[in-house]
Amino acid sequence: MLSFLSEKLTGAKQFPYVLEDTPEELGGWAHWNHFQGTKRENSMPVSIFKMSGRSNTDAAVQAARNGMKRLRTMRHPNVVRFVGTEEEEDKQGAPSLYLITEKVRPLLSVLRELRQKMSKEQCNEYIAMGLREVTKAIAFLANDCKLVHGNVRMSSIVVTETLEWKLNAFDMLAEHQAATTGEWPLRTWSWMSPGQYKPAEVGKGDWSAVVNGPPYAIDAWGLGCLVLEVFSGAPLDKMEDLRNMDVLPPNLTADYQKLLSSAPNKRLSPQKFLDKAEFLKVKGAELIEVLENINMKDSSEKDIFFRKLPQAVPTLPTLVAQRRVLPLLANALEYGSAPASALTSLLAIGKDLDSDEFVAKVVPCVVKLFASTERSIRIALLNNIESFGPAIPDGVMDEQVYPNLSNGFNDPTAHLRELTLKSIVTVAPKLKQSTINASLLKHLAKLQVDEEPAIRANTTICLSNIAPNMSDAACKRVLLNAFTRALRDGFPPARSAGLMAIVATQQYYSSAEVATRVLPVASPLLVDTDASVRVHAFSLVENMTAALKAQSDKLAAAAEMGGVDPTAANAAIAAANASPMPKAKGGGVLSWAVGSLSASMSKKEGASGSGASTSSAAPRAPASSSAPAAPSRASSGAAAAAASSAAPPAAAAAPSEYSDTTAADVGNGWGDDDELDVGFDDAPSGGGGGGGFDNDDDDDDDGWDDEAAEREAAARARLSARPASRPTPS
Repeated sequence: MLSFLSEKLTGAKQFPYVLEDTPEELGGWAHWNHFQGTKRENSMPVSIFKMSGRSNTDAAVQAARNGMKRLRTMRHPNVVRFVGTEEEEDKQGAPSLYLITEKVRPLLSVLRELRQKMSKEQCNEYIAMGLREVTKAIAFLANDCKLVHGNVRMSSIVVTETLEWKLNAFDMLAEHQAATTGEWPLRTWSWMSPGQYKPAEVGKGDWSAVVNGPPYAIDAWGLGCLVLEVFSGAPLDKMEDLRNMDVLPPNLTADYQKLLSSAPNKRLSPQKFLDKAEFLKVKGAELIEVLENINMKDSSEKDIFFRKLPQAVPTLPTLVAQRRVLPLLANALEYGSAPASALTSLLAIGKDLDSDEFVAKVVPCVVKLFASTERSIRIALLNNIESFGPAIPDGVMDEQVYPNLSNGFNDPTAHLRELTLKSIVTVAPKLKQSTINASLLKHLAKLQVDEEPAIRANTTICLSNIAPNMSDAACKRVLLNAFTRALRDGFPPARSAGLMAIVATQQYYSSAEVATRVLPVASPLLVDTDASVRVHAFSLVENMTAALKAQSDKLAAAAEMGGVDPTAANAAIAAANASPMPKAKGGGVLSWAVGSLSASMSKKEGASGSGASTSSAAPRAPASSSAPAAPSRASSGAAAAAASSAAPPAAAAAPSEYSDTTAADVGNGWGDDDELDVGFDDAPSGGGGGGGFDNDDDDDDDGWDDEAAEREAAARARLSARPASRPTPS
């Protein structure tokens, strides 16, 4: 607004670009200086080439206008992209011309930087890629347009942010057959090109030889000069330097000599140089060319290419892979030209980027891919979410990624539901509490009664692992009820998962809850038919009773020190019973109960009725846990039969007794709290002191009710009503 008012008041138009104060040290050509800048309108980064003349009739100004006009109409992937032009005049009428292009840097500056970061072999491969690109542009001018650039050298080449070489400096561009006319830029402004870059016919002014020679002859000579300059790392100083071929790779020397033939008709054409030069045939260049034209390939060609891509990526120069290949891969994935397997290569390239670059170059692509309905893409994303998930900003994860990711919870394919579940450990730390309470917990409630037993078991593990990301109210409402539900599951690893989850999250439960709800439900599993379940049941009971005993000892000591005031002692006991348990020793992130759904597909829920299972399906304790390891196999026949007969009916019952609850039965069972209205079933009705498996009423309950809270309140009241023990007189 201020710039608009300024223009209206002063009548002067504001320059639409912002230039940096100093030009590029090694940029520009002839009268041009190369500045970096931005467009005022949208802050788009651009390169600005500026030249100033004495008057509008100045030969340099006329040549500059010729170059700007030519570039405006030139469209080729290997020609610098035109953005705009501007002109200004000072009070004396001296013009200043501005040519604005895409953001580029001088080739010499880029090569000097890359030689410090690349090995000689990698640098040569990169130079080969760049020479291919420039040669394509020169061949296009000569063969398709019958034009002569007339000024091919290192200062005429610029490099984009993706390390592409592009042809620039079109001031002398002219038609090849215009030599017979009076106005011919190549002849009129040939003085702008230094003598060491001129072939013999131009240096002598033999324009008939130029006309009678091929259109590419002058630019083929310039291409030879460019080849020597990029390997020597310095501009050509004099023509005699062209004989110094020691810096050239051996497989390039012969072609270099043909480019610099003294006879115009005998010079190697740029097209033949592109097709036959052994030095230019590098795998990296071929890979990039396929990616650039991937939309034109048929399905079989794409399959072959992307099958070989993971082996080809590590052979590329690292910077070329990051700046050139990665954007091409991201573009191909976004527009559906690449299969899901290409995501692996994308992430392999991106893993070496610093955090800011990763967020800028990789994260936008994967965020868009989460909206894809193609199952293979979604599976690839979920399989790799640990590698890119932590880099996704919290707001983007909550608002853009999770809504699409959550569709996988309801997918008919069990494998995709499992991968979606496992991804939550990475996703949950970045979600808002409202998203966790209103959406995520509802999905997990349904997964805990999934038809696949492995998914039910892993849902319990997932809840345990994301507990630190849940609010205190959600932990209070969800965890114990979800984990005690798991103890009723007919799949042994699911019961083990419930036991381990209770221990791992014991800091969220009060002493009263442990005594009245946990121990009564866990005790029957001490004689479970599955050896792994028994091991974890004993671990839980030992952990919980030890914690309760330690707390009881502290209360007794406090009562002795507190004198004979029973009211104060009872209040202290009530407060202690309501306080949370200490965090479990060795607690941490639990491993998945079943490592892979595909590995457990043959172990359906009905297999648990035999009372035998292998330890491979059992959940593993954290690495630092002191819990005893589960035996490698279940008890043999006689022992298993004995254990089965000794177990309570619920532990040895047919799977259907535990699996009557389905996802359809999980309703809005969180009382009147809309924010926590998810759907885990209530704790067993016998949690107050019975066996804990009496779920006669469970099928009538769609989820949570207030019975558990009432039982706990009653238990606390009973404990509070007991008189405090008084110290025995000595």
